[in-house]
Amino acid sequence: MLLLYKYLLTDFERGYIILEKIITDYLYHINSIEAKQLENNSFHFDFPKSSVSYTDNRMVLLDTYFLNNRDIFINKHNRFATYPEHKHDFLEINYMYDGKCTQIINGKEVTLEKGNLLFLDQGSVHSINKIGKEDILINIVFHNKKIDLEWLADLNQQNSLVFNFLTQNIKNSTKHSYLLFDSHNNNHIQEILYRILKIYFLEEKSVDNMINLYIPILITELITNVTYLTFREDSFNSDSLIIQVLDEIEKNHSSVSLDSIAKKMGYNKNYLSNRIKNLTGKTFTKLLNEEKIKHSAFFLKNTDLNIEQIMFEVGYQNKTYFYKLFKEKFGCTPMQYRTR
Repeated sequence: MLLLYKYLLTDFERGYIILEKIITDYLYHINSIEAKQLENNSFHFDFPKSSVSYTDNRMVLLDTYFLNNRDIFINKHNRFATYPEHKHDFLEINYMYDGKCTQIINGKEVTLEKGNLLFLDQGSVHSINKIGKEDILINIVFHNKKIDLEWLADLNQQNSLVFNFLTQNIKNSTKHSYLLFDSHNNNHIQEILYRILKIYFLEEKSVDNMINLYIPILITELITNVTYLTFREDSFNSDSLIIQVLDEIEKNHSSVSLDSIAKKMGYNKNYLSNRIKNLTGKTFTKLLNEEKIKHSAFFLKNTDLNIEQIMFEVGYQNKTYFYKLFKEKFGCTPMQYRTR
């Protein structure tokens, strides 16, 4: 019976059973540093002095120690004491594996719940409040300094109007930004992270290469299907009005209009139009057309709908206008695009 059960398990389930032992032995086990912190109720630094430097009396964690000729470093955050304010010269990802924690990031209080992901850009300053026995926070850092929030923007520049707006502000600013993803309900994200942890802790061959392949998949899933917030150190806070407008365009591109959004949100049409142009650099009509043309290209590549059906599907009535916009975007007609 046990043998039959073994063969009925999927690879994911078998791997999860293996990882469960690692979780028990490593993640939930009280290590020596945690034991000291629990006993003394005070912070004990768990890395050598060579792993840090100090700038403006602030601790800076150095990638040269943590990575040690590795592309990626993953470890558990030690529990039972507040981690003092510090910053990094690398991108850090915090994954709340279990429980929750509160951090102070660039002076703002941020709470991570189970399953959430936090991306801290190079130079972000944060401290981590004391977490308890069932609070498991995983740290993931990268050697490649080109992997930052600007890199995320370039990776997904064709994907989301909202994300493009947020990350464009990041690209035009200095560092010291962060992205918080409310990913606790996304099973795909949890499985990708499970696989990354499994690969890393089981020391499978080509660990760094395999994890580097998973990162773009993780980012794409996060940006496409997960709610996120972004903040800059220089008090940048995404304009909620514009976020709502862009979200409406993404969700209802085939039927939405400036009039309908203005009425829905209770704003004057001209005020809203000017606000959109000032903050995005584009008119409402241009943003809407870009979204419609993006969807029409998707239908051309992935369906058998004829051109007229696609045109109506994305919200165009005038064929000449549709062809003009499509050619401006792709340099060819819709039929030529499909043929390619």
